[in-house]
Amino acid sequence: VNVIYLCFTGKVHDKHLNLFWDSFKCNGKQVSKAALNNFSYDTRNFKFNFHLAYFGGTENIEIRYKLVGQDTKWFNIDQQLIAFNYLAPGKYKLIVQARVKGGNWTYNQLTLDFVVNRPFYATWWFIVLSILMLGLLIYWFFRVRILIYNRDLVREILRLIVRKIKPTTNSFVIWSQGNEIRIGSNDVLFFKAEGNYLEIMTLDKKYTFRYKIGEVKDLVPDRLEYLQVHRSYVVRLDKISGKSLDSLDVNGHIIPIGKTYKERLKHIEI
Repeated sequence: VNVIYLCFTGKVHDKHLNLFWDSFKCNGKQVSKAALNNFSYDTRNFKFNFHLAYFGGTENIEIRYKLVGQDTKWFNIDQQLIAFNYLAPGKYKLIVQARVKGGNWTYNQLTLDFVVNRPFYATWWFIVLSILMLGLLIYWFFRVRILIYNRDLVREILRLIVRKIKPTTNSFVIWSQGNEIRIGSNDVLFFKAEGNYLEIMTLDKKYTFRYKIGEVKDLVPDRLEYLQVHRSYVVRLDKISGKSLDSLDVNGHIIPIGKTYKERLKHIEI
């Protein structure tokens, strides 16, 4: 009688519950655990399968997961599969926990560390090398005092040089409700912050996302083409068609200039 009674207590149930990893798939192909530290930045469709074994049946089992490096809270699931369409470059720890309802989450836990590598052009060595090369070009063409005393003019010079050497077509990806939305950077007119949302105005369409203005500025591939002119506005410089002391004309849209941003526009070529 005592044995039967103990089998229905939470702790004994939890001790008879076992979790273990089953398989890992990326881009539709199965990968080994050793390959988890070498995901390419363009990897998509991450699928992490695990197996749950419990002699008492799974109808009373609760499962949750958290991806450390992306999530700040736990997500409850009712399947033995965790999937992500896209993960930004970085280091991650996937934690999966299971328990009998009312039991302790920490009795049964799986962890998995993995890395999504940065593209070569976002690595520190490429960035440093590019900066050094541009710095040498600028130093060769201009006097040292320009570099020291006129950073806004140097920024404009850098922008014009980069525009000449970079491809004319580029884009960036925004994720919204699990969907990948690719936006051509050359088509962007401006970003506008509206509370917790951000409007991205292009030549033919307006997008609204739950993003911060700084997050999108970090996504664009040609950052030098963008300039913040107001706490709520970032404009694409090559779309400015006119300017006054207090505002900019960006393809027919009048954008206000904040007082603290006016100095940045002195050397902008229109």
